[in-house]
Amino acid sequence: KSNLDEAYRYIEDTYLSKKDFIIQQRVPLATIDKCPLDVRVITQKDESTWKVTGKIVKLAGKQFIVTNAAQKLLTLEDAIRDSTIFSKSSEPLNTKIDELCLSASRILDEKNVDIKIIGFDVGITNEGNIWIIEGNYVPDLKMFKNFEEQYKNIKELKIKNRRK
Repeated sequence: KSNLDEAYRYIEDTYLSKKDFIIQQRVPLATIDKCPLDVRVITQKDESTWKVTGKIVKLAGKQFIVTNAAQKLLTLEDAIRDSTIFSKSSEPLNTKIDELCLSASRILDEKNVDIKIIGFDVGITNEGNIWIIEGNYVPDLKMFKNFEEQYKNIKELKIKNRRK
């Protein structure tokens, strides 16, 4: 479209008038080599306690603004070291991400007592601010296969929860 008004009218007529949408503000994600990154965090319920059982960083492909088609998977430590995040210490961010996802898991669990696993996509800004982008009750776990210990822990707790 040739201008913003035309683009808005097109989007409104084509999409917004037919279905409800939630629009979230854009999170200015930290980058590595100008490619945005986010963190996939897996939380799982063990008895009545939520635990973080997996955490990896997804790096978006060149020219992409989302990480759905990740070009590379990294540990949080490696991603922070190579990224535009100002603080290069991974421990405080690691702890904050865990606390945020565990808190969100407990809140979601209040209304959805049958959930046993949640996959969160967590954004980090250059300043180290953390945002939950989304949570999914049926997360894709394939990306953890190259991170053997995490994958094993996730699968073991998933099997344990199925037996109940």
